Amino acid sequence: MFVSHNMPAIQRLCARSVYLRQGSVVADGPTQQTIDRYLGEMSGGAAAQGVTYARRNEWLDVTSVELLVDGGPRTTVAAGATLTFRARYRCREPDRFRDGLECGFIVFGHGQKLANFWSNAGLGHTLPIAREGVISCTIPAWPFRSMPMTLQVHLNYRLENLVDLPEALRFESLDSDRFGTGIVPHPTEGIVLLPHTWETHPSHR
Repeated sequence: MFVSHNMPAIQRLCARSVYLRQGSVVADGPTQQTIDRYLGEMSGGAAAQGVTYARRNEWLDVTSVELLVDGGPRTTVAAGATLTFRARYRCREPDRFRDGLECGFIVFGHGQKLANFWSNAGLGHTLPIAREGVISCTIPAWPFRSMPMTLQVHLNYRLENLVDLPEALRFESLDSDRFGTGIVPHPTEGIVLLPHTWETHPSHR
């Protein structure tokens, strides 16, 4: 039996986990589901999505925003995992936006902007729009370490901001054994875990 609050260690060592609160079993099941439950409750439900507009458009609504990890909905993501941000929208008159939309998923950690995933930069063109649809952005190897995070969503048309959701999603990023070495760097040693290689060889004079 392994007892810990160290999420990366639990994820690495345990296929099944039990979440206890004051001696009572709250959750018992697959480790990722148990961690999601624990972090969701510890954050007071902060990980649940909500759509609050700072700017909105009468013809266009974002109906939900989700975080998917390895294809399933989550409230947490471990460094190294495949992550998808997915926004569902509804448009009353798609013909108004015949040139296509631009979408931005902007990630904040501890209140600082850490990354901006912008559809025009990633695709080189705008996104076609329908009456109802889904816009997704997938990051194949999430690089960030343990911290609370928020996602801001922008929808633009011809560079004009139509929709701004400053806190479309709140979630937790977690440390993990990103490189499969059994070693997780200390949390003070930076905020990202990036792929890299090492080598050493004798010098020849």
